[in-house]
Amino acid sequence: MWHAEKLAVAQQLWKWYQAKLHDQELHPEAYPEPVLMKDLVRAVNEKYKTALNPEKGQTDYIRQFFLKDVDSIDILIPWAWNHLRMFYLNSATKVRSSVLQRLSEGNDVFLIALEAAFSFRQANIERYGLDPESLQDGILKPGQGYDMLNHFWSSSHNMVASIRTLVDVGRNLALESFEHDAHVELSKKIATDSPRLVKLCCQVFIERFQWALEQADEKKRETGRTMREEWDKKIRPSHIYGLIDIGMATEGMNLAEKYRDMKTLANLVWDETAYLENSKSTSQSKIEQAEISVKLNRIKERTAGYFQDYGHEWADAYYTKFVIENRTGQLLEQGPQQPSHLIHYLRSDATRRRLCWINEICEKQYKAAAITLYHAAKRQETNAWCSKVELSIAKLTLLCKEAEKSDAPEQAVEERMNARMRAKKEKEKKGLDAASRDIDNRLRYAKIQDLVYERLRPIITEAVDDEGALQLLMKDFGQGRLVHRSALQSLLRQGFDDVIHHRLIDPCLLIDILTLMTYDESVETPDIVRANEFAFALQTLFLNWDNIQRTTRAGLVGLIWKRLCIRDNWALINDTKDMSDATLHDFLVNTRTGWTFKQLLKMMSTLSTVHTRAKLLTVCAESNPLYKRVWPTSKLREFLGNGCTDGELCIRFPSEDLRRPIMRDNAQDEADFEDLINNHRLEEWFMAAMRAARWSTQAETQQGQKLEAPRVEPVDPRTVPGSEQVAESVHTHHTHAHRDTRAHIHTRADTSTH
Repeated sequence: MWHAEKLAVAQQLWKWYQAKLHDQELHPEAYPEPVLMKDLVRAVNEKYKTALNPEKGQTDYIRQFFLKDVDSIDILIPWAWNHLRMFYLNSATKVRSSVLQRLSEGNDVFLIALEAAFSFRQANIERYGLDPESLQDGILKPGQGYDMLNHFWSSSHNMVASIRTLVDVGRNLALESFEHDAHVELSKKIATDSPRLVKLCCQVFIERFQWALEQADEKKRETGRTMREEWDKKIRPSHIYGLIDIGMATEGMNLAEKYRDMKTLANLVWDETAYLENSKSTSQSKIEQAEISVKLNRIKERTAGYFQDYGHEWADAYYTKFVIENRTGQLLEQGPQQPSHLIHYLRSDATRRRLCWINEICEKQYKAAAITLYHAAKRQETNAWCSKVELSIAKLTLLCKEAEKSDAPEQAVEERMNARMRAKKEKEKKGLDAASRDIDNRLRYAKIQDLVYERLRPIITEAVDDEGALQLLMKDFGQGRLVHRSALQSLLRQGFDDVIHHRLIDPCLLIDILTLMTYDESVETPDIVRANEFAFALQTLFLNWDNIQRTTRAGLVGLIWKRLCIRDNWALINDTKDMSDATLHDFLVNTRTGWTFKQLLKMMSTLSTVHTRAKLLTVCAESNPLYKRVWPTSKLREFLGNGCTDGELCIRFPSEDLRRPIMRDNAQDEADFEDLINNHRLEEWFMAAMRAARWSTQAETQQGQKLEAPRVEPVDPRTVPGSEQVAESVHTHHTHAHRDTRAHIHTRADTSTH
């Protein structure tokens, strides 16, 4: 069959050659160079040609080739480009008319030869015992026997490389001639031939990579994959779109439709429309304006038809062009013409959620708009401020949904609902309620992050740059025991870096920031975060409970309470003697542990008067069952191991090199925690601090005091003095000079512990 194809190609090329010779005789002025065929045959290597025998009267080497060397036609065709490249394009002596003549004739050779080959194959395949369904556009379909064939002569390496470059050169030379208004007729012919040449280029590329992909040799298959990707991302789009530069936009659209290249089709439609609209606005001729209007209407009709023919595939490419060109307002204005396609487009990509919200607000779809923006803040946003704004707007949108409800229509709709519709609506309502609760929780979490930033802002703003701010923060808040915990110190540094750059901080990392920060207790600051870090850490865990992996969140509960416990010096507390219950009560309330319990109780809003151990541990369940998740157990030993296992930390820190040092540092903290349990009755003191905090909070409530944290801060978390110092501290507290005494205690404690 291939031999028959080559014979058909040779016949068509010979006819073309004869027609050219005849035209040259009639119009010699149009041919500054001889007809190309002579040079092509001469350029073919002698091993592919039958030698002339003058004794037999063989003197015409062109006729000799077409009589006896037709099988080498695939060697001849690529020389239509190679001869142009070697002797004309790189030559300073060749005039533009000679170059364009040879380019035009080279195009003719490729067009005539390859179109004849593919047409013959398609028309005569049944004569050779092959299934006509195995071909598409003259190309063998995948899975139809490529693995049993040598490479096709019509898509050899030289053929593919030559036609690919010829397309680019022809388009560029035609464009240059148009711009200089030179050799217009020949340039028009080259431009007119370009769409056919682009189509042939696509055909030979497809045939070549489909053959390579089904070969047994892995190198050939890899070559096929590379060619397919190159054709899909570079060759086809650039060649088809390039037609618009030479006035062949319609032909380019036809090719883009044929190969379902929606992105290129959208670019052609967009740019051709822009060109026509600009031409219409600048034209002074009424006739020309009318002609342009007709062309614009045709493109508009064609575009509308694409939505029917290609559906979402076209809509996605077309609407994306609006976004790329910063015409989103125009997109939303045109959207109602194709509402289903626009909604699908906006909802199909997370990056378009803000646009989707705007569109759904315009359509008064408040529920969908709220959920869309909620998902944008939840899954996409990385900036803390933007996330808070999106969540706030989502909440406002939900309020709009509630405001537009009308009892009468709702009741009428309810009556017409069947059981399945009611179940569906009930499910949607539950989902909406869950989203609303999560929005509230995330906004409360955003408030905590804002408070942390406000706590650190004075130091950040004093720094020269972000790196300087980070160093100052670590100097003020990353010392103490963290000097000997390099991994935890690095974790705190990462958290501070996120705070400085206003990133949306992962809840687990914010918990680390709050529970690892250290500072000078003797320096008074007016912020709410100070002394309440652990209460905020527990609230952070509570608010994000459903968004944290199960094993990780269970470990975080114990990790927070362990880090809290080791911040108080229970060893010295356990050694105190001769202290009244009232003094001990006040002292325990003002430990960091007691203070944290007090703040946690206030978060739960509802307080119980019962203070037995059993009911004290269930107070969170009585007031807010969800707070039971972060409420501590009476058996502190159950927290041993939290934060020290691969199972808890592998989700947050997939790299073992990063995870192991953190586990080691947490294990060092745990050793201190276990020593307090075994040797200093931490469990008993822990429960005593819990009761003291509960009694203190209840007393404040009964006296009508505000539930906000008082200005008095807890005693130094690392040390506690003996009974005399405790009495002095309590007395000074009652005389409003508590801060100075704590500074004195801090100095005494540092001396005793360090």
